[in-house]
Amino acid sequence: MKRVVLREKLRIKAPRPPKAISAAVSKSMKGNKAAGTKPELLFRKALKDIGIKGARWNPPDIPGRPDAYFPAPKLAVFINGCFWHRCKKCGYELPKANRSYWRLKFLANVLRDQKKRRRLNSMKIHHKTYWECEIAASQEKVAGRLAKLLQTLT
Repeated sequence: MKRVVLREKLRIKAPRPPKAISAAVSKSMKGNKAAGTKPELLFRKALKDIGIKGARWNPPDIPGRPDAYFPAPKLAVFINGCFWHRCKKCGYELPKANRSYWRLKFLANVLRDQKKRRRLNSMKIHHKTYWECEIAASQEKVAGRLAKLLQTLT
């Protein structure tokens, strides 16, 4: 008898964000961007400083739209913000206002990250995630670790 495994698609989408509690909060939230963030720019500079070239930045044709993609070794690099992607090392708490919204929002982010890693694995694309706190501590070390990883993959 064949064993049938059904995979239920678990998809959690955060509801529309509630109205900001102040104009300052609204302005701050609107200032968050998907690409060209400070950790990403520090990472790019560190790669340039040690001579690493050949990355495609934010390619839309790669699942998860990685911050950097190296075609030859098929390596996708993600720079995750500690607050938005829930870095375990930093342990940010939920915002005090609208906790139920934020709980769902962050859960959706984490599940989306897992989904993009599974899709990359199925396409035989290597992936590496670096955290904002790692880059802030030493972008040179992160760039050096990436250089070693690129060497092992090529």
